[in-house]
Amino acid sequence: YPQFLGNMTAAGEESGEGVPLDVITWHIYTLGSGNSTNVPAEIMNATYLNSFAPKCSKHHTTVEHYTGPDAPQLWIGEGGGAYGSGQDGSTNTFMSTFWYGDSLGTMAVQGHDAMCRQALVGGNYALLNLSIPYEGGQTMNGGAGGAGGAGGA
Repeated sequence: YPQFLGNMTAAGEESGEGVPLDVITWHIYTLGSGNSTNVPAEIMNATYLNSFAPKCSKHHTTVEHYTGPDAPQLWIGEGGGAYGSGQDGSTNTFMSTFWYGDSLGTMAVQGHDAMCRQALVGGNYALLNLSIPYEGGQTMNGGAGGAGGAGGA
């Protein structure tokens, strides 16, 4: 990553034909695998969540080092609680808002400009729950309201 970034920006500077970078992205799933038995405990554990800050700082420092004062924006291009479609009962419940809020704050403090969440709907880490009944007893996904289904954070 650093060598690639350095080579890419140096080649553009040397030739005078380089295209400036607007954004650099990286992917992260803060809680690791959705199959891990540690996800429920780590999702609200401040000590564990604090381990994310050095990763963000390293990326920010690397980008600034290789791109200079006109550094492009740094984004999480894909992020979610746990990879592999999350974990039912953990990353698709209210408790998931704790890691998400912590991650957003950490990224802002560490020089990141944006985070693209893995899923708005679907999987076990969606932000919206289409199974929640609304007026008339229907759900947004067309089914009848009731218990069950994947929950949204």
